[in-house]
Amino acid sequence: MLRRLSVIIFATVVIFLSGLGRLDAANKMEIVINLPAFMLYLYQDGVVVKTYPIGIGSTVNPSQLGTTTIINKVHHPTYYPPDWYRKGLQPIPPGPDNPVGTRWLGLGFKGYGIHGTNQPWTIGTAASAGCIRMYNHHVEELADLVGVGVPVTFMYETIETWQDPLTHRPLIKVHRDVYRQGTNRLERALQALERIGVARGVDHDFLEALLVEAAGEPRAVPYAVPLSLDGQPLPFSAVEHGGRLLLPLHSFARHFGESLSRASGAQGAVSIAGRVVPESFFVGDRAYAPVEAAAAAFGLSVETEAPTVALSSVRLVADGVDLSEIRTFPTPNWLWVPVQELGQRFGAPVHWDPEVQAVMVEGRPAFGATLIGGKAYIPHDRAESILGVRIRWSPGMKEAEVLTPKVMISGSDRVERGFLRDGQVLVPLRSIANHLGVTLGWNQASRTAYVGGNPVEGVVRDGRVYAPISSLGSIVDDLQFAWDEEDLRLELRIGKGAPREAPGS
Repeated sequence: MLRRLSVIIFATVVIFLSGLGRLDAANKMEIVINLPAFMLYLYQDGVVVKTYPIGIGSTVNPSQLGTTTIINKVHHPTYYPPDWYRKGLQPIPPGPDNPVGTRWLGLGFKGYGIHGTNQPWTIGTAASAGCIRMYNHHVEELADLVGVGVPVTFMYETIETWQDPLTHRPLIKVHRDVYRQGTNRLERALQALERIGVARGVDHDFLEALLVEAAGEPRAVPYAVPLSLDGQPLPFSAVEHGGRLLLPLHSFARHFGESLSRASGAQGAVSIAGRVVPESFFVGDRAYAPVEAAAAAFGLSVETEAPTVALSSVRLVADGVDLSEIRTFPTPNWLWVPVQELGQRFGAPVHWDPEVQAVMVEGRPAFGATLIGGKAYIPHDRAESILGVRIRWSPGMKEAEVLTPKVMISGSDRVERGFLRDGQVLVPLRSIANHLGVTLGWNQASRTAYVGGNPVEGVVRDGRVYAPISSLGSIVDDLQFAWDEEDLRLELRIGKGAPREAPGS
């Protein structure tokens, strides 16, 4: 009975002393080493009091994980190469050639230690055989602060999250997965953020970009902001990051089918279809830019009204027909329009000459164009004269109206399309010939049309022959017309008499 009581008392004392040891541990030194951060943290009373950059084991000889203790300290150690005696090698005495530098803190892991180095350039790299390397002046300071028995914990954490103690903003730091453990995953990052109270609203796309970047620097936690285009929600978001509102250029490039690359000659900038986006940058493998610059790069205007970002394009409407599939690029003063695309629609012979670097119209260059996404764009006011149309648009307008002259012959319900040139309306001669009941001929060499045998200088567009209204008087007797400048409506009144006789008839 007495022996049993003694055992109970002994066990109670051991438990009590163990408890005291745990309470006392908070008042003692502790070393924590985060391998992918290449940092050694010295704790006192549970608070970090010193941090030191370190070198760690290589990917072939990685540093060991777990907790051990310092078992010895050596000042100006002699270095004994592995199997030095069997291999016939000589120990290396203290001095500048000593690989372990000026201090050795031996660890309970066999063969492991924290030590100095004669290769200071390896600090911040994975180059050792498993030991922890420090700058000599750092390990000397550390050796003076810690003694035998201090616990040392090796950990492998590539994702650090915390809240700024002053602003309370959540922050994240991502380190390289140096040992390729697959730790930089989205679900792990979200779990780490949830532990500091960030559970909702995080932009996953930007967060994944931070995981790929693995910059090892503090970053603001990115938040998703709803994004719409012309009133329709987009399948990706804008991003609020560190007080800046950003748009994902890579997502927009996919949405519009454009190519994205790193801009040559512009450090870190992004090129969309050959044009550099101002203030743009890459995060990992993904591209971002401030909302205004990004919107302009894709020809969009932007309105930011918390909690959403609304983007809108300038929609083209041609004679009441929606041409929203044709992209435009508004600027503070002009609307840039794809002149070739519109030329095809309105029958204007327009093409881009790469040698001249200009738009060619009926063999003549029209300068001032620029290539966007491989297409020639030109300011809307210059496009009017090239296309023979009128484009009504002012800065801030979300719709541009493209108008072509509408030609009607009195007595007919048919409405034909004309076009503008040098202040005149050009009308389709086929309608005139049909109304007069005469033939229409065309001489390509002289670019002359013949209406009932009467010659008139003409123009061919989209397979049809046109002539300016000022020349119709040489073809038709008793011609009157009414022109509505606002609606671009031209009404022709042709007398009942026969067409003017051709010369020599």
